[in-house]
Amino acid sequence: MRHGGPVRSVAHGMGAMALAGWLATTVLAASEKGPLDYPMVGDRTSMEGLLPIKVEGLGLVVGLNGTGSDPPANQVRDRIMEIMRKRNVVKTEHVLASKSTAVVLLRAFIPPGARKGDPIDVEVYVPPGDPASSLQGGRLLEAELSEQFVTQSKAAIGGDSLMTVGGPILVWGDADDGSLKKGKILGQGRSKIDRNFRVILDREDRSARLTRMLAVKINERFHSPGQGIREGLATAKDEKIIELKLDSRYRYDIDRFLHVVRRIPISRSETFRHRLQEELADRLNRPEWALEAALRLEALGRVSSPVLKDGLKSKNQHVKFASAQSLAYLGDGSGVQVLAELAKSDPLYRAYALSALVALDHPISRMELSELMKTESAETRYGAFRALLALDRFDPNVRGKNVGEEFSLHRVPSEVSPMIHLSRNFRREIVLFNSNHQLRTPLSLRAGKFILLNAGADNKEIHLASFRPGPKGTIEQRAVSSLQVGEVIEKIVELGGTYPDVVAMLQQASETGNLPGRLEINTLPKSISLSRLAAIGGDRGREGRSTLDGDAPSLFRVTDSNSASSKPKMTTASKPDEDEDVEEEKPKRSRFNIFRRFAD
Repeated sequence: MRHGGPVRSVAHGMGAMALAGWLATTVLAASEKGPLDYPMVGDRTSMEGLLPIKVEGLGLVVGLNGTGSDPPANQVRDRIMEIMRKRNVVKTEHVLASKSTAVVLLRAFIPPGARKGDPIDVEVYVPPGDPASSLQGGRLLEAELSEQFVTQSKAAIGGDSLMTVGGPILVWGDADDGSLKKGKILGQGRSKIDRNFRVILDREDRSARLTRMLAVKINERFHSPGQGIREGLATAKDEKIIELKLDSRYRYDIDRFLHVVRRIPISRSETFRHRLQEELADRLNRPEWALEAALRLEALGRVSSPVLKDGLKSKNQHVKFASAQSLAYLGDGSGVQVLAELAKSDPLYRAYALSALVALDHPISRMELSELMKTESAETRYGAFRALLALDRFDPNVRGKNVGEEFSLHRVPSEVSPMIHLSRNFRREIVLFNSNHQLRTPLSLRAGKFILLNAGADNKEIHLASFRPGPKGTIEQRAVSSLQVGEVIEKIVELGGTYPDVVAMLQQASETGNLPGRLEINTLPKSISLSRLAAIGGDRGREGRSTLDGDAPSLFRVTDSNSASSKPKMTTASKPDEDEDVEEEKPKRSRFNIFRRFAD
């Protein structure tokens, strides 16, 4: 809903000071009629930069065990040969003909708010019609990804390179369903660009004066941390565009940052602020309005902390959550206990509560996250781990050990039941919750194509052997390990094993009963949209508790071609009770789908 009518007509006929005074006298009268009706940044603007940028490219996979192919004569082959020649690769025809290589299609999504160098997952596919049968055990040589466009003459061109990627491919599945012909490279894509947002003024309101004024309002609330002169995050570019950088406190809940920016009041007079805070204090204690009121108080800044602290005293769980969440993003730790308890006990709030604990970045939030890693819930345990890792990767409770150049291995001390967590997005990592992980014998396992593990029923050691093809015959390597899972993993990597090889071994060990405890894969906290959460909190739609598959804070979001999160939603500032999408920004240039082109 856009606030128009009296506000718009009076605004055009008044000076800034007169407008501020008029707003101060009208906000409460408007609120008595129902919804709070006062001009906010979101009422005169729309946002651009909310969608992920899809980038695509071609690459060459090496190190395959006879499952590669000589690609057929088509555009894929012509294009990869051109790329190889530019990189001074000799004997390109010979390289492509080898069964140890395969040409692949690459696809990734650069999320909103991304910064240069951010790690991003990259999807890898065997092109349609290519005889390559499996990417298992393969490694992608460094490749470039860019946006793809179609010119007016319908000629396909690639834009500037926006990402580089290279590394081992994680393949998940079996040959029967074709899943071995696709995989992921976890966290090895590196963005070459900063992705800022753009605040676009409505057509009828555009003027250089108004963009400067709104930029000032945003910068009064948000600015870069540091000493000396504070640099604002908003920059007026012309009469219609304000460039907006992401506040680092909201890095792991980008949608929330945009919600708060949209709710910044245009008036900042003291009289207006006091009256507005009084009204929002009343709204905060109504469960159906709590989340919206908290966001609006958050938009006012730290002056709202006393009101939000009063909200922590409510007997209603939803009101306490909304208050604690906004306090955390304002840098106030008063609601830490509320957030920690909800993260532990209620999956409805878990993802939001954990993200808020990261935003707070306070010793007490680190302590609570450490305690949450000791719970039985896999979602809570791993969610707290990821949150604490995002907060401080050197924290002794989560700090990992780099196993070769392959991945990080984390041993998390815990007295609850053993659990191993494997990641399929974000980064290559294995987390051992409770270090007392010993493989059960007898066992006969395989780590990838080349490494075998064996132990008899009464053995206290595991014998590992690697058999790899070499230029002069098979290369054999051997090693011995204790039954400790962590040591076994390290020995596999010493023998040349990759992250996908270790993942395959752990999956097999779990299926055969050789692995004690649980094996969890991508067990991320789930969540629903803020507007849906508001409806549930107001006792409308309680059935939502049974369907928690929805939008999540970006800390727990998987953005790829199969994820609904690649199409984010933003609700309007004035309607907290309904799911309402803003119109998706339309590309300025028609997109060219490299996958469809090569398939044709």
